[in-house]
Amino acid sequence: GFTHFFWLKTVLYAREQEQPAKSYIWLFDEPGVYLHPDGQHDLLKVLETLSSTNQVVYSTHSIFMLDKNHPSRHRLILKDADGTRIESKPYAGRWEPARQALGLNLPGTILFASKVLLVEGDSDPIYMNAILQKTIESGLREFDINPVSILGTGDGRNAEAIARILQESQPRPRIAALFDGDKGGKERMALFLPYAKNHDIECKALTPDGTVLEAVLPLQASFLEAVARYIAKVGDHDVSQTLEQVREAYEKRPEDDLRDIAKWSRHVGVNLGLVEKPVSPVGIAREYVALLDEVPADRIRQELDASPLKELVDWIVRALELPGLILDQADILAR
Repeated sequence: GFTHFFWLKTVLYAREQEQPAKSYIWLFDEPGVYLHPDGQHDLLKVLETLSSTNQVVYSTHSIFMLDKNHPSRHRLILKDADGTRIESKPYAGRWEPARQALGLNLPGTILFASKVLLVEGDSDPIYMNAILQKTIESGLREFDINPVSILGTGDGRNAEAIARILQESQPRPRIAALFDGDKGGKERMALFLPYAKNHDIECKALTPDGTVLEAVLPLQASFLEAVARYIAKVGDHDVSQTLEQVREAYEKRPEDDLRDIAKWSRHVGVNLGLVEKPVSPVGIAREYVALLDEVPADRIRQELDASPLKELVDWIVRALELPGLILDQADILAR
């Protein structure tokens, strides 16, 4: 692995010295071969550094060479009975098309993560991955999330059990934990804090004033549309009519539902008679992330810049000690 990495770096440097140019087009076939997952993360930074002044294209069968910082750059090449086709959004549904094509399960990468963010529910990892990625894509901040895995824990006791398992590995990953700001989240955080303080794990309430993550998501209109889209999908209804009903219900929602918008979103379909049982928060989260991909980067930047999530992202970067996106020449030589 070291030989391959060193050879690649040396050849790139030598070719640039031999044939000076303002920029190059670099084409790589499986550049991550022979490298440990951490080494592939390092290689992604080298390629990112090159791309600041050059055009870089590479092919890969490694899930560790998927750049979570810039998912829209990827194209998935598939061949089936109908021939070869190109999937332009392999990152949809938490990289579901890519995972199916590679025959891999993305949560398995938790085994190789050097940075682990523990959250509560199953939908929180979907939202937080999207928020971190959109922060990078919009240019609001620069940091690397390729070494990061975000894992839902359920409650404080589960969080401690998972943290213990992670800390038994060598080298130990850097761990931070987020909890909802509602009553249940505060109780779970209180359960986890004694262990966290003894093991250098930073903890934070996800949102202030008793709210949950869904209450402070950027583009709340997109969240309502995501709720409507998923209800329409589950209940086989027209999306436009469902969205109109959901918006009206949102305007008339009880005061108690103001903070726990997550609970409201799960039950509004039942209350409207559109579905028979509460819908999945994971389904809503996936619809929301898909809608975010349709929003221009400038609009995302404005929303995030004015959101309390901006401070939360800053905390995550600090607590997990996330590195920058690129390596300078000295860092490349050091590796």
